[in-house]
Amino acid sequence: QCPRLYELDTIAYWILEKNAHSEQFRAQLSHITQDVIDLSIENGVCSMSVIKAENHPESGMLKKHRYEVVNSVIEFLEDVDEGTINIGRKIRELRQKKDISQAQLAKDTGVTPSTISQVESNAISLSLQALLRLSRALGVSVGELFEEEQQKSPHFVFRIKNRTVGVLKKQGVSLDAIIPEDGEDRAAAYIVNIMPGAETDSHFLSGKGTEIGFLVSGSVELEMKQRTYILNEGDMVRFSSEVPTCWKNNSEKTARLLWVVVR
Repeated sequence: QCPRLYELDTIAYWILEKNAHSEQFRAQLSHITQDVIDLSIENGVCSMSVIKAENHPESGMLKKHRYEVVNSVIEFLEDVDEGTINIGRKIRELRQKKDISQAQLAKDTGVTPSTISQVESNAISLSLQALLRLSRALGVSVGELFEEEQQKSPHFVFRIKNRTVGVLKKQGVSLDAIIPEDGEDRAAAYIVNIMPGAETDSHFLSGKGTEIGFLVSGSVELEMKQRTYILNEGDMVRFSSEVPTCWKNNSEKTARLLWVVVR
């Protein structure tokens, strides 16, 4: 409110808490200032809105812009229209994965850090030449930046019709995979069927990991460390470094086990 601010070529900033002053005072202060920005935090998410910007168009006023502060640098997190490729988010994720700062990426691309921030928030687009330099700095091709994300929908329910039957069959033992084997899960689950009279000369699975078995129905014998153990319905076993050397089903009923392997 000093009349000599303009003469001294000085910029003054006022920071107000929303509930600390009357509406009349805030309105008066807003009237004499050139720019007014509202900062808020909702559900842990920071956002800012431009309330007043003198000599600037009113389009975009009052719109909330989400942001986060990373290493003392403000990074805007603008939402993009549904169905479009979020290239800004992809650039930000690649940059953070390679532990590259916005300043370093800007230097390698030949633009300012502010430009990188706006690109990552999908506010502006780079020229083709700048995009080529940026992709080289991130170690990817330009085409990869524009590829649509193939997100795997999480699977919570696995239908019996999608079960892989007979992933292993030997010496009267068969395994059905009840969770699809995609090579990414750390756990695998099977239904193990040991037919009447079946006898194996080794364990029915091979591989590293902890194995847990639950006898759903029937009875079965296993040999381990030169000892014989009889399992009845409801019994459970757990193996890690050592596994049985033999399985037998001396009954007239198929023994069925639920078998889980944790890698």
